[in-house]
Amino acid sequence: MKKKIVLGVSVVLLSLMITSCFLRQDDEESMQTDQVAASSETMEALAGSTDYTQIVSSAVPVERKPLQSTVYASGIVRGATEAVVKANSPGTIKSIDFELGQIIEEGDHLLTVENTAETFSVQQLEKQVENSRALVEVNEKLYEKGAISLSELNTGRSTLSGLEAQLTRARSSLRDTFITSPISGRVGEKDSTLVIGDTVRSGQIIARIVDLERLRITLSLGQSQIFMVREGYDALITIDTPQKEYTVNGIVKAISAASDESTGSWSVIIDFDNPDSSIIRAGMSVDVSIIDENAPEYLIVPNAAMVYRNDKTYVYRLNDTSAQLVEVNIIDTYGDNTAIEVIDAEFDLENEKVLISGLSQVQDGSPVVADH
Repeated sequence: MKKKIVLGVSVVLLSLMITSCFLRQDDEESMQTDQVAASSETMEALAGSTDYTQIVSSAVPVERKPLQSTVYASGIVRGATEAVVKANSPGTIKSIDFELGQIIEEGDHLLTVENTAETFSVQQLEKQVENSRALVEVNEKLYEKGAISLSELNTGRSTLSGLEAQLTRARSSLRDTFITSPISGRVGEKDSTLVIGDTVRSGQIIARIVDLERLRITLSLGQSQIFMVREGYDALITIDTPQKEYTVNGIVKAISAASDESTGSWSVIIDFDNPDSSIIRAGMSVDVSIIDENAPEYLIVPNAAMVYRNDKTYVYRLNDTSAQLVEVNIIDTYGDNTAIEVIDAEFDLENEKVLISGLSQVQDGSPVVADH
């Protein structure tokens, strides 16, 4: 009897478990059905609110400004004032009084050269001048007494004048035995072959002196750049060194009247004050920016905004939510920008926005959505 009761209870429990499983599965299926229905309703709502005919594009404002207001170039620094020192006469080197890089003052001795021939010539001429001057004094007294003619007196005076001129030149040559610096600055170059006891030749280069207080750059500019530069324009010089980057103001000093026949470029000279003569030396490379203060202003748009159709050029103006095709002329192009003018005077594109992407899909009047 007990076995029958236990078996009956087990059957009842098993039935309850099976029923519970079927009920849970029905609930899950019902929830999934509700979620799918809700998702479908959302998609239908979104589809109803979205216009799939609109073209997505980007737009930028049209600005009136110079297409190019700055000329960029690079060059090599040199002294605005430099002097090449040469020997004016031959002689034997007695002393060398300077070193490479040394600070030199105007008139400082660089080299002492002994010239025995010039010394002897000066001594001889001094005696001749002395004798000739004494003779003229005697002749003047004789002329006063009528002992000699005026012609004889003038001949003696002419001889004296010629000897004095020779003596002046000889003394000048003798002074050249002290080779001096004509300017103040630093020794930029020194003849490495100079040795005490050796002979220097007439015209031999002894040294190059560079004034580092005022520096100069000579730029080579092409035809498209030379129109933007005038004498007196401001220039910005950037000098990059391991210690720091120097930015210095300069000025356009001169512009060549003709181009170089071999390169076709024009020389432009920029002068500026040395910000640190202990660091900045002649021969360093620098970057230069010349500001064109009178650069003309145009309507400027990105190159990406240009549309070329039927041998004409256009831009698409963003007109609220649609594209408006506007015909334009291209004035010039520089870098990523184009200078334009509107053909129809009724359209003023300044501060308006033009499309720059997706233009192959756009037509005049096309609805667009543009990010700014």
